[in-house]
Amino acid sequence: MGWLAPLALGVSALGGLFGGSKSSRTQSSTPTIDPKYQGLVDALYGKFSSNLDSTVPLEGYEGTGISNINSVYDIAKTTRQNSLTRRGLSTSPVAANMDAVAENSRAGDISTFQNSLPLLQRELQQQDYTNALNLIKSLMGQETVVPGSAAGSTFNNAGSMLGFLLGQGLLGGSN
Repeated sequence: MGWLAPLALGVSALGGLFGGSKSSRTQSSTPTIDPKYQGLVDALYGKFSSNLDSTVPLEGYEGTGISNINSVYDIAKTTRQNSLTRRGLSTSPVAANMDAVAENSRAGDISTFQNSLPLLQRELQQQDYTNALNLIKSLMGQETVVPGSAAGSTFNNAGSMLGFLLGQGLLGGSN
């Protein structure tokens, strides 16, 4: 068993010889699509392409958002007026001030919401770009460049494994 250590060293040396950094090997793959999924891929590609050529309409979203803001403020106004009426303050300057503050807040919330719409539209458009790019990437082949030759890689791996096994005492070496 004394010959295993020189063997491991020799195999590692061959790995160094054949695995030089000047050469490399390239692995390529071309993905294929199962014909039963081709229709789905074509439909997705068409959808992403049409989305990239247009903007996302947000008019309905905007109208619903403003309506929701107004609804919340109307409920708050009714609650506030009922509370002031119970206290006998419904016609006081306090009531008028509270209404003015609430209306200013309503206007500010609607403005903030409307100002966020272009950002939302851009975010949705970015999602379309990302989806289209991911689909295209999945349809492209991949190329991997590995330093060294296949033979050098094989010898390096075999030498490392033999050295490990010897070091563990599994091939008669010492611990």
